[in-house]
Amino acid sequence: MNKKELHKFNNRFNSFVLAFEQLKKDQHRNSIDKSITINEVHLIDLIGRNQPVNLVKLSELLEVSRSAITQSVRRLTKKDLVSFEFAPDNEKNKYLILSQKGVDVFNIHKEQQEHIETAIFSVLRNYSEEDLQMVMKLMDDVEKVWQELPW
Repeated sequence: MNKKELHKFNNRFNSFVLAFEQLKKDQHRNSIDKSITINEVHLIDLIGRNQPVNLVKLSELLEVSRSAITQSVRRLTKKDLVSFEFAPDNEKNKYLILSQKGVDVFNIHKEQQEHIETAIFSVLRNYSEEDLQMVMKLMDDVEKVWQELPW
């Protein structure tokens, strides 16, 4: 490829990345509560998929400190997305449960993810395994360049 073709490819690749970023914003702009952030949707999803879950388990799953999880969960509680419930066999153990509003957000997110996955898989089925391996290698190579940038 000559330099002009490389620029054209790079511009198209950048447009693709920007389109994906816009998809993430659009998908996570929640119809239930506009104040819910992308990170909060992902936390709700994690809580919903890992029931029963407590703060310790959540911090382990996300590999972040318990204080960071406590702050995030406090925001979810203020937005009426989660609450705590004591374990029936041990009242010292508190577990996070999704409120009805939290369940609604979880279900919308799950439906969106399933829709995206179905649509993407239908496109990917049009390509050979070799084609997909080549694209994966390209993504790995580009990601390596990003990781090695001096800033």
